[in-house]
Amino acid sequence: MAYVELSAVTNFTFLEGASHAEELVEMAERLGHRAIAIADRNTLAGIARAHEACATLNLPLVVGCRLAFRDGCEVLVFPTDRNAYGNLCELLTLGRRRAPKGECWLDYPDLAKHGAGLIAVAFAPDLIDSSWSAKADHPRVSWVGKLVDGRPAPTMTIQGLALDRQFVQPPSITLIVPVV
Repeated sequence: MAYVELSAVTNFTFLEGASHAEELVEMAERLGHRAIAIADRNTLAGIARAHEACATLNLPLVVGCRLAFRDGCEVLVFPTDRNAYGNLCELLTLGRRRAPKGECWLDYPDLAKHGAGLIAVAFAPDLIDSSWSAKADHPRVSWVGKLVDGRPAPTMTIQGLALDRQFVQPPSITLIVPVV
């Protein structure tokens, strides 16, 4: 069975990633992985070094980014072409410009606006308890409400663990929700 790590973080994801992009690529190749995806949090800083290392080892690189939103939700995104990569760069620039140095402030409507051509992988929260429900004051419900803003929008209901969850999927973004 082939394995590809889709959410490797480099040392550009401060306080989480410890390895240089080149080290991650070399280890993936040694372990027999067919490719590697670098997905640092709110940055593409590790991509250039990973691209160079992958080219040397002839290992395919999947360009990715882990977007952390201000409400605590996170989504992995993968651009599907050059235009989508440009959209991702614009999204990250927007988040960095509105935040203090070293931070990136993103909201879900930003992804909806700049997400054309991105494949998005949604994460379930780390802890699911009774507070994660369809309450009007819940952050994820308001997250959806800000995007919908009174207009009809496609929705996807996900049966998960013990609770139902609902996400809004902008038509230009492919949403993948892993089943745990």
